[in-house]
Amino acid sequence: MHLTGNLNIYEQATSQNCFSIGFSSVRKLYTGLKNEDEKNNSCIVIYNNNNLTDTYRIVDMFAWRLYDLQRSIDINCNSMRTPIILLADDNTLLAIKNAYTQFTGNEPAIALNKNILNGNEIKQIDTKATYVADKLQIQKEKILAEFLSYLGINNIPNEKRERLTQNESDVHNEFINYNLRSFLQPRLKAIEHINKLFDLEIELKLNSDLDNIIKNTQSIVKNFREEVLKDE
Repeated sequence: MHLTGNLNIYEQATSQNCFSIGFSSVRKLYTGLKNEDEKNNSCIVIYNNNNLTDTYRIVDMFAWRLYDLQRSIDINCNSMRTPIILLADDNTLLAIKNAYTQFTGNEPAIALNKNILNGNEIKQIDTKATYVADKLQIQKEKILAEFLSYLGINNIPNEKRERLTQNESDVHNEFINYNLRSFLQPRLKAIEHINKLFDLEIELKLNSDLDNIIKNTQSIVKNFREEVLKDE
């Protein structure tokens, strides 16, 4: 679907070029006013969220951040196996590179031609690499949790659940609920228009876990309001 035509006051295109395999049709954006003409010539756009933006760019950003951290973890772990720099000149550079390849490839022993080294010792520099892979792993889990929260998916780590207070759990669930609602509301609105325009009874049901999060958060908000009114 391509957006065409002018923009309305909500910055939505008034016409949409709807197409698929063997099908193409320019249709007007359904506004909620049902008549026979609109039923045959209108389209209903199911928006992804309240911001009218796609999720692909966000997924791509988080995927790149997770990939970058994982590569850093791999590099750090590898530096624990080979925390040295081997020194070479133009004559011995290739031999040193081959030796290093054998070293990183878990060779039990490395053999070099003494003629290539011209009787010189292999010199090395200790890089003093520090093991930080465990910290990077924690950071990766935080970024993954941030991504899942953005999608409205509960993601409290198992090791933290034991120490999580009720207030922290409530805040966490409420934050996830806001994100989930951002995806849910435009879909509910679209289904409402579809049912109205085509005389259907389509329903949207949440996954049971997500539904429990919403109900729990709604209960929290209700109790909070009751407490505030009682204090007033």
